[in-house]
Amino acid sequence: MSRQLIATYRLQFREGTGFDTARDLAPYLKTLGVSHLYASPVFAASPGSTHGYDVIDYNRFEEDLGGDAGFLEMSDALSGQDIGLILDFVPNHMGVSPENAWWEDVLAWGQESRYANTFDIAWDAEKVLIPVLSKPYGEASMDGDLSVVLDRERARLRFDA
Repeated sequence: MSRQLIATYRLQFREGTGFDTARDLAPYLKTLGVSHLYASPVFAASPGSTHGYDVIDYNRFEEDLGGDAGFLEMSDALSGQDIGLILDFVPNHMGVSPENAWWEDVLAWGQESRYANTFDIAWDAEKVLIPVLSKPYGEASMDGDLSVVLDRERARLRFDA
């Protein structure tokens, strides 16, 4: 059902604000005249994310916020108050971490990965660059800021900064 957009209320999920918070606020938001809740990123994000914009899986809701069940309870509570729900998601980027299966697939299969076009990668360079170090690679390695770690579970080497 489509609701007329009159007034939005934005919630920044994370750091103590979960789906249960929005669920409990639904009656109060109705008294304020809010027509829609604008929800900051709600999908599974990199562990420890404080903002949620570093999504690792658009197919599941963030467990720390309440997971699938919590999202459905929130959605039902909002709907019960005739409040719509606007989801903030960023399809143009994702978090790059070992928890992101799409990213891991690209690292393993390169241009042959089914997710290769999901990421903005300059394939001509024949290497993936991620600008996360505060100094050149060699310096970071020599100073102990970067190390190579064997991930036995995945049978891979990875960098740890």
